[in-house]
Amino acid sequence: MVVEGIGRIKNEFERMNYICVLSLAGINDSRARRTISSMANENVTIDYFFIGDEIDELNLLVNDKINLYPIKRPKLSIKGKIINHSLVYLESMFLIPKVQEIGKSYDVIYAHDLPTSYAAYKLRTIATKIIYDVHDLYVETLNQHFPSEVSFFKKIIFKTLLIQMRFFSKLWERKFIRTVDLVLTTNENYKFYIKEKYNVSNIIITPNYPEYIDLHKNTIIYEDLDIDKKKIIVLYHGALNEGRYLREIVKASQYFDENIILVIIGNGPLETELKNLNSNNNKIYFKDLLPYEKLLRYISGASIGIMLIKHINLSKKYALANKVTEYMAAGICVLGSNSPENTKIISKYNSGKTIELIDQYSIAKEINNLAKNRSNLDELGMNGRRAFETSLNWNIVKMDFDKSFKQLIEK
Repeated sequence: MVVEGIGRIKNEFERMNYICVLSLAGINDSRARRTISSMANENVTIDYFFIGDEIDELNLLVNDKINLYPIKRPKLSIKGKIINHSLVYLESMFLIPKVQEIGKSYDVIYAHDLPTSYAAYKLRTIATKIIYDVHDLYVETLNQHFPSEVSFFKKIIFKTLLIQMRFFSKLWERKFIRTVDLVLTTNENYKFYIKEKYNVSNIIITPNYPEYIDLHKNTIIYEDLDIDKKKIIVLYHGALNEGRYLREIVKASQYFDENIILVIIGNGPLETELKNLNSNNNKIYFKDLLPYEKLLRYISGASIGIMLIKHINLSKKYALANKVTEYMAAGICVLGSNSPENTKIISKYNSGKTIELIDQYSIAKEINNLAKNRSNLDELGMNGRRAFETSLNWNIVKMDFDKSFKQLIEK
């Protein structure tokens, strides 16, 4: 009897928990990888359903407790496209049959952003609990889906569609979020928005900081791009798309002092335009986007990291740009836009400077001023690195997530 009792206790203690993660992002999405890797352990198995046909060639999610299920986005009829564009929370409906095909019951379904929420809601019959990751204020970002430079007629159509998208998405998110057991978000401003908008309190903050990495300044970037080591490198890395003042940054480079070079790492819809703007400028180097695992070491040879975000919606205004803490992790002085979260981090840790008036001339002026004092530039970079080592890394902030996740699956 005693032996049987011990066996029952042991089996209960070792019971496997199964988590279903739904995402429109792929393997390379850093937040998805961090949260998935944090959840997976000897008593937790993750099934990651995501859009795409990526193979984990870089072994980003190597763990025998993580199963990858890439799914190709289906071709939609015109009716389907209209529904998806109008009701964005329905965008991942096609994930549902794949999850059902696996035939498991889950302890938790993890919805990675609003477009996966309806699928999570529909699948709740095979799950005990739901986690909702609000790493953007998705409803507020919907204007980013529309081009700004269009004809008057198209502007009217887009504006009407945007109003409809926001109206229905807010109604849906209000309903969905009240069925959720745990809400994750990335900063205090986002938490306040969610709490006030939807009257929910089961929210924890899990900032999107980089994983801890031992790092020393190096000259890899100089050698790879064949840049004179006496030059000061100003760096931008990330998507080359709207809302980041990239045209202004490229134009500003022609006013940089002679010892300053601009390096742009990334790809995106503005790539060709930016390269054309640079046709008569020998101060800019372009490089394709790097795998995240190689990024911080590569960029650590730069001196200034630039991340300027246009406040084109509330999500952008209240975000802490991932690049800010990535630059700090790499020991690079930060020049950032003066959003509340950027200003709070950069000023608190004295890791750079924020800029209010943003045009090509003010950007060039700030860069030239920062570059004039090389020792101060290095000190600002070191301040950022120290902040990363002691506070602003995922290994530290994930403790709250781990605690909340453990409490959730043990309920």
